[in-house]
Amino acid sequence: MLCRSLLLALVATYAAPVSVDQCATDRCDPFDYEYTKNCCQRTWNPGWDGLVTTCKDEGVIALTFDDGFTAGDVITAERLHAAGIVATFFINGDSDINVPGGKLWGSLDAVEGMGHQVASHTQTHCCIAGNEHCPGKACSAIGSTVSQELRNLEQEYERNANRSAPGGPGQGGFYHLRPPFLDLSESSAAEIVKEGYSIAWLTDDTNDWMGDHCLVYRCLNSIVSQPASGSHNVLQHGRNSGDLSAAYWKQFKQAADKNGWKFVTFDQCVYGVDHQSHPSSPPVAPPTPPIAPTPSSSCFWEDGCLQKDMYCGGCASAGADCTETPNFRCDHGLACVTEGWSMFCRESSAI
Repeated sequence: MLCRSLLLALVATYAAPVSVDQCATDRCDPFDYEYTKNCCQRTWNPGWDGLVTTCKDEGVIALTFDDGFTAGDVITAERLHAAGIVATFFINGDSDINVPGGKLWGSLDAVEGMGHQVASHTQTHCCIAGNEHCPGKACSAIGSTVSQELRNLEQEYERNANRSAPGGPGQGGFYHLRPPFLDLSESSAAEIVKEGYSIAWLTDDTNDWMGDHCLVYRCLNSIVSQPASGSHNVLQHGRNSGDLSAAYWKQFKQAADKNGWKFVTFDQCVYGVDHQSHPSSPPVAPPTPPIAPTPSSSCFWEDGCLQKDMYCGGCASAGADCTETPNFRCDHGLACVTEGWSMFCRESSAI
């Protein structure tokens, strides 16, 4: 009887409408005076050497995701690939001070094999310029420099991928940098360019880190709802975008196709749509499942284990088991979800 009750509860949960999707078709008029407040935050280009804001070709969209690799990045990569969209993931190293915990390096081959690009977001996610407004720690405060941040992450990529980082200094590939927190100054921009990196700036910020999914939907939909003209570099974060469903991305791609938009990697944004970002990438293969951390581990958030959309495990007090391997448990109020090659915990009300 108990099992039957649990089954009925699960059916009811899956059948219940998902409130966040009620705004999945919302959009704004790009000429709305309140557009930046209500949809995409439009960013400015200070005009320093090395900054890339607009793309070489007209009618293209470069979707970019910062702070990778987390479970949300892998989920998003799979969903985008299924919808026929390529994107670029700017990644940090295992010593990331913004999102603690090991990165999902085992997913690297699969993500690149899907046609997505991987580029640099520094090793530790420190504030490169050390501007007063930057909410993170300054690189200088942790004894690091621009050169160390870039070189150390290159080496970390090569150790985990067992191959050289794609591209090279002045040749793109891995050698595009998205500054953490968009913290930049003219002098730090010059240092980045000296190291052979371009600076991946943006035109549209979804502000998805704020947790307002309706704002993200309005931003993305407002871009593709207009006839293709100019170009867009769009900022998102993998750990936040994991809540956007596969069905949404397919709907998004259909709207883009209808209006003549093409999706490009950051390399293709810089060098043109015919540029091959990863000519030697391995074929698509399932990501290696992450190893569940021990009870003392903090998983991928400093708040502790069993957080929403994260790979966690081994905690003594938790909710339902995930029966897949590696086995882990979801905290109370969270349910185990499997999709494609991914497993994660999600709020039961959001399933």
